[in-house]
Amino acid sequence: MGLSACGSNPSSGNSGSTLVSISVTPSVISLPKGSQQQLAATGRFNDGSARDLTASVFWTSTNPAVATITAAGLLSSVAPGTASIKAVSDNITGSASLTVGAAALVSLSVTPANPLIAKGQTQQFTATGTFTDGSAQDLTNSATWTSSSDAVATISAAGLATSVEQGSATIQAASGTIKSSATLTVGPPVLASIVVTPADSSILPGATKQLTATGNFSDGGIQDLTSTAVWASSSPSEATVSASGLVTGVNFGSATISATSGAITGQTTVFISSLPPGLGWNALPNTTSLAGSGTCPANQFNGDPYNFASNCLNVIRAWGGAVADTNANRLLIWGGGHNNYYGNEIYALNLSANPITLMRVKDPTTPTNFANSGNCIDGLPPGSPDFAPNSRESYAGMAFLPNVNRMYITGGSLACLLGQGSRDTWTIALGNLSNSTLWQHEDPSITGPTPGSIGSPYGHIADYDANSGLVFLNDTAALYTYSYQTNTYSQLTSPQGFVTSIYLSGAIDPMRKLFVMVGNCGAGSCGPGDGVFAADISDPTMTTQQDWTAATMADPVCAEFLAGGVNPINSANPGIAYDSVAHNFVGWPNRGNSVYVMTPDTVNKRLTCQKRTFANGPPNSSHASNQPNTSNGTFGRFRYFPALDVFVVVNDWNIPPHILRLR
Repeated sequence: MGLSACGSNPSSGNSGSTLVSISVTPSVISLPKGSQQQLAATGRFNDGSARDLTASVFWTSTNPAVATITAAGLLSSVAPGTASIKAVSDNITGSASLTVGAAALVSLSVTPANPLIAKGQTQQFTATGTFTDGSAQDLTNSATWTSSSDAVATISAAGLATSVEQGSATIQAASGTIKSSATLTVGPPVLASIVVTPADSSILPGATKQLTATGNFSDGGIQDLTSTAVWASSSPSEATVSASGLVTGVNFGSATISATSGAITGQTTVFISSLPPGLGWNALPNTTSLAGSGTCPANQFNGDPYNFASNCLNVIRAWGGAVADTNANRLLIWGGGHNNYYGNEIYALNLSANPITLMRVKDPTTPTNFANSGNCIDGLPPGSPDFAPNSRESYAGMAFLPNVNRMYITGGSLACLLGQGSRDTWTIALGNLSNSTLWQHEDPSITGPTPGSIGSPYGHIADYDANSGLVFLNDTAALYTYSYQTNTYSQLTSPQGFVTSIYLSGAIDPMRKLFVMVGNCGAGSCGPGDGVFAADISDPTMTTQQDWTAATMADPVCAEFLAGGVNPINSANPGIAYDSVAHNFVGWPNRGNSVYVMTPDTVNKRLTCQKRTFANGPPNSSHASNQPNTSNGTFGRFRYFPALDVFVVVNDWNIPPHILRLR
């Protein structure tokens, strides 16, 4: 009996007592995944004594996928779930219940640990949590962020620190009771960018232009760096630049002028122009007119029965428009239509060329609709409606899209006997424009009526808005926007919410966010839909038609412009362009030496006008049946080119283009 009571028998207590129960502590266990806990087994004997049996019992888990336990009672959680943990000695069993939850956060790490930024800059911090199962998780967006000094740097809920003043701040991230921090040091402001002005300007060979380099610093400060920057020209054979930023034109062409300070560089393009110098009007060579250039297609071009050369004058005379390709400094002319002209070729007046040229950059599509003229079709050739647009009287329904470098057209009177109106939209890429460039027949989506279906398909007015990247379009009944990126029209007003006549021209003022349309107040009288109308396009969804006619006509200079100028020949569809230097509209009333500088007054809802007159303006056109002193309108053939700081007007097919300098 004495031998059986030895300590090697766990089921026996003192002096031969017998084990009657085992208790496991803790008896109810809750652990996160990936953690451990030491359990204890205590035996109770029939003599009332107790003994630690942790090392001698047999430990088991009923669900090893949830938790495992060693022979010494060390419990390890494996995965969320439940299990029963048992301690067995002979036939006596004790147990504990276990619940394993998700892994718990044990530490946080904030990175970067000790960043240095300049005043005005930002620093993104990241909070990474380490969990009981050894996993890591990005807690940046869920942690609570604080800064020890908002006077030095503030911190957003997403961990983005914004420097305020030089100094240091402790940036802390907390998740529950777990915290970690980093030290942010804010140093002096640094140069962030350099802006060289004027942007994309022009000079003549031998002339000079002073450039300015303005430094923008990280804290919002600005500084004139003109005298300290390092200046360079990409092409000294076209233009040189001095150490103080003075550019000298050498030869026709262009050069990129850069200003560098440290690692920061700003630049601008300077065009060395062959355009005539001097304030006011200057005629370009006769070889730049449509008649004088010899660029019209020959009669029966490419086997088509149409007499192109004999009718080419109507590209311009038959209510034809144009766009200013300001990326390439060229005026793109496209028109014809009705029974006036059946060619759909594109002409380019190249203002940066030396010498300046007018070229046919894309030939007419053949066969034309001439042999099929009894049918009014939108696309060419007949039977292939998506290849190219049929020729049309283009009016002002054209726009240049600089963001995608494309030309946009819509509406117009189609080349056919009846001259039916188009409601389709076409675009064409302008980079390396040639005969191999394909037109794109857009099929825009829209909720509601298509432009031109309630309003007239004739006399559309379109212009591109640099702020929104959208084309704004008036179809004489409603206002729309067109997005090339989504190929979508959006109707901004009700179907009869922007009623105008077909005799207006328009342009967008991107600074004031206005779309202004003007024209056709002959003899001082404006009919329905004629005069001056404006749309506030700062929020297209809230746009309404504003009638500025009466208030503008009260200004006698404006009234003179709207009537067609001095000795008018036609007040409809005048030339109008936005001057991005003076931030005004400039109008040309289809004739004469005078232009009218028009300033929008958004408070009183009117234009105020100043007349400027220069000698040697464009001669009068002969649009109507070749009769002198007749005009069908200027439309988009009066345009402004910011890089050259000149206005250009093409008044007739046999009159050389004229440029106008106001500065």
